[in-house]
Amino acid sequence: MSLATRCPACGTAFRVVQDQLRVSGGWVRCGMCQQVFNGLEALIAEPPESAPPQAPPRPPVAQPPAAVAAPPAIAPAPAPQPRTEPAPEPMRSVIPTGEAWEADAGWSMFGPGVGVGATGTAAGDSLSAPSLPPSDFDPVLRGVTLPPGHSGISTFGEVTAATAQRQPVTRPPKDLRVDPPPSGRRRRRKPGFVRQAEREAQWRTPAMRAVLGGTAALLGGVLLLQVAHHERDRLAAHWPASVPVLQAWCELARCRLEPIRAIDQLAIDSSTLQRTAAPDVLRFEAELRNQAAHPVRAPDLELSFTDNQGRLLARRVLPAASLDAPAAGIAADAHWSVRAELRVRDLPVTGFSAELFYP
Repeated sequence: MSLATRCPACGTAFRVVQDQLRVSGGWVRCGMCQQVFNGLEALIAEPPESAPPQAPPRPPVAQPPAAVAAPPAIAPAPAPQPRTEPAPEPMRSVIPTGEAWEADAGWSMFGPGVGVGATGTAAGDSLSAPSLPPSDFDPVLRGVTLPPGHSGISTFGEVTAATAQRQPVTRPPKDLRVDPPPSGRRRRRKPGFVRQAEREAQWRTPAMRAVLGGTAALLGGVLLLQVAHHERDRLAAHWPASVPVLQAWCELARCRLEPIRAIDQLAIDSSTLQRTAAPDVLRFEAELRNQAAHPVRAPDLELSFTDNQGRLLARRVLPAASLDAPAAGIAADAHWSVRAELRVRDLPVTGFSAELFYP
């Protein structure tokens, strides 16, 4: 039984076979756009077959114009005689009569001892064979080769000894092991495009979409939590409202909040180096200013001492912890005063330079 389906992608309609739909589970591939779709869901009414074009009507035969009245001396032409078709010959029966069967087969259809007389002949002649339409093909007679022992045809009542004997039954050995036939699943393996379409359809089910959506949301939340943990100091500096939440998280994760590092937002407004009453002790004072709009972590200082020719004599690092730096960092638009006493012994220090850095 032919059915018709329509491709939802390109709109092409084509015929499909019901057995094909049953084997493939309804999945078919469009021959135009190669789209795989469920043919059972796109079944349409099969359009009626168009009637064969009719032969154009024969043009009417032009009739000769009416003859002009002839002079009375000329006789009129004889009227044309109607055309007669020859009668069809009666078809002969292709079924042979009983005598023909007996002549060909060599035996009597009435059994042995029964002769066919005038009555049988009359009866055979009185039976009218059904007429068959003429055939364009000539009958081909083929000889049939009978197996040995059956060269002649016997009646139904005669049973020979050779026919009554049967061949002995050959049984397989008991230790012969026959593997079972393959299961129906292996035998009815679905085509590759059908399996691919089923896998794609499985990923588009509402349950699978819900699972994928929940997994994506969970992974997104974990990623946001990881970013917040890594950038907790920057979040606390730029978004002060998040400080309580970040502090609660740090209690669970065993971390701490610290001011962010922004060395480019710090500047040294002033710095001095003076000698004290002790000949080998120098006093260093500096004023640092935070130019950012949020707290900044206090940096370490590096002092380089030089002589009157600019040669480097010594270098000293002052950690922020030794300078009593504020734990919350330098506030926004605030200053930090640095003071420290340094022992240089007998070095002829005449100049210095100070640099800020984070360790």
